Amino acid sequence: MYAEPAGAPAADWRIWRFDATAVLSLYVWMFAFIPSVLVFAPLGAAGTPAQMLGILAFLWWAAERLRRGERGHAGGATVRFGLTAYAWGMTAAYVAAATRPIAPLEINGSDRSLISLVAWSGVLLVALDGIASRERLALLVHRIAVSGGAVGALGLIQFVTKRQWIDLIQIPGLSFNFDLETVSRSGFDRPAGTATHPIEFGVIIAMCLPIAIHDALHGREGRSVLRRWWPVAALAMACPVSISRTTIMCLVLSLPVVVAAWPRHRRRVMYLVTLGVLVVFYELVPGMLGTLAGMFTGISTDGSAKSRTDSYAYAFEFIGRWPIFGRGYGTFLPQYRILDNMALGVLIGGGVVGLLLTIWFARAAIVTAVRIMRSSTRGMWSDSLSRSLAAAVISAFASFGTFDTMGFPMVPCLLFLVVGMIGALARIHAADPPQPAAESRVTQPVTRAEQEDRHVD
Repeated sequence: MYAEPAGAPAADWRIWRFDATAVLSLYVWMFAFIPSVLVFAPLGAAGTPAQMLGILAFLWWAAERLRRGERGHAGGATVRFGLTAYAWGMTAAYVAAATRPIAPLEINGSDRSLISLVAWSGVLLVALDGIASRERLALLVHRIAVSGGAVGALGLIQFVTKRQWIDLIQIPGLSFNFDLETVSRSGFDRPAGTATHPIEFGVIIAMCLPIAIHDALHGREGRSVLRRWWPVAALAMACPVSISRTTIMCLVLSLPVVVAAWPRHRRRVMYLVTLGVLVVFYELVPGMLGTLAGMFTGISTDGSAKSRTDSYAYAFEFIGRWPIFGRGYGTFLPQYRILDNMALGVLIGGGVVGLLLTIWFARAAIVTAVRIMRSSTRGMWSDSLSRSLAAAVISAFASFGTFDTMGFPMVPCLLFLVVGMIGALARIHAADPPQPAAESRVTQPVTRAEQEDRHVD
């Protein structure tokens, strides 16, 4: 049974002999290793095992809050307010759907979306209020890194073997939500890992990569080089094979947040490794680099890009009819049109109010992470973790412009968990501001070369 660390903030929630980190770890393993196409049929797309666990997490959090009668922790107040505002905005859009004639399929879509929101919120709140200490948070970070690395490795296997493999998985009580299809681009079969689509796979690995880098640099001491860096290698190699503009855009926008705090020699190593990865793909996968470059140089004639731009006029017709609260949360169904633009989807479903509150939710997470950075010693564990979690959030929200992010199960599952971890880090950081000596328990010692580089920088 888990024992509370000495001096930890009083936030270790235990019920039925479980602690928050154990429950959240199970949640990570569920959405990472159980294919997203396997669902509990009565709940449809909202019935993935991870989301059902998320609903239980929300009930657990509510029961503990009522039993303890506690107010929210001050350290995570910004994240908590951001979630509350976002949830109220989506609930208002859900209610707005009831004020107009609505088809049964749209009612089902709206119900599924609200169920998913409850599940995601439960995970965020359990992480925010329940993670007990830096050590437990570091353990959860490690498990996310390893799980992300495994998903990336599966994607590489799918790319090499040209087979999905997840169709062999059968779990009693779960059924396939839809038939698996192979998506190709320029003659390459695009892997999806355990996700439902290659773009979702690409966003997931872009979110996990900075977390895996942090875990490799600042994780538990005593691990071999292979054990520390294989998740990073798997995720980095999986990025090109996703053959996705969205993935590359997410990495370009998020990784500088992490790299900015690195000493000069570490940045040089990263540039050399990136160049090495490109050389390997150039030699082993002919045409891959040309395909990746062509996704940007030939964007004006690309069919998927044209489909997105052609959706603008169609989308703004709906937005113009219900501009304030939208036509209803989750009521714009994929069979109407695939927008591949979550910002437009939020405007249609939640109106201007919904979009502004979604932006506020993203802002709450990033602002909280920035505050931790400013109050931490540069390069130490808290600074590095806050940067990696902020990078993951940036990746998720950057995909809003080219992907229906919240309409797929894996990305929002990880996004809300990461935002909750930012809130937990802020709470722990505020309750017990770390000293460099104290942080040495969860970080590797700074080498002399790193100290010299920081002095030079």
